[in-house]
Amino acid sequence: MPPTQRARKRLLLVDDEVILVRVLTKVLEDHYDLKTAATGRQAMAVCGEWAPDIVVTNLNMPEVNGRELLVWLRRKHPTIPVLIITGMGGLETAAWALREGAAGFMGKPFGVEHLLTAIPEAMKTTPEAIERRESWAHSPYLVRLLSHLLTQTDSLSRRVDSLEKRLAKPEREG
Repeated sequence: MPPTQRARKRLLLVDDEVILVRVLTKVLEDHYDLKTAATGRQAMAVCGEWAPDIVVTNLNMPEVNGRELLVWLRRKHPTIPVLIITGMGGLETAAWALREGAAGFMGKPFGVEHLLTAIPEAMKTTPEAIERRESWAHSPYLVRLLSHLLTQTDSLSRRVDSLEKRLAKPEREG
């Protein structure tokens, strides 16, 4: 069945961190038809038999890593958006990922709500938008912009996490 006729979008989650995959599976399976892979090589095999609507991948994995997977996906399946999630790498890694055609980039740790918002946003990214972005992605302006956005996002994420923890604590009667 073509992707536009399916009720739920297909998401391929690629990460070798077993606990993270378990946690994200519990959340994502409520929203997407989900498959997981622990390496880029496994993800390539899944893409050959099951066409995902989006790939969410870590960068640092054994065998075929997320960088190699992103490049492979851009060549073999250019219409599948790729959202990068990683605990390694900062601004230069984010700039590289966007320049190579990733639809988005998130640093670990991240909040589940942030991921649930980032996935549909990444799925809106068209191949034409990626091509336009690639044409200006070498700009120093992008590096400054990403630096600012990543700093603001990290700060905001910490504030939201702190607020969520405070709201989750039961009120003390006194």
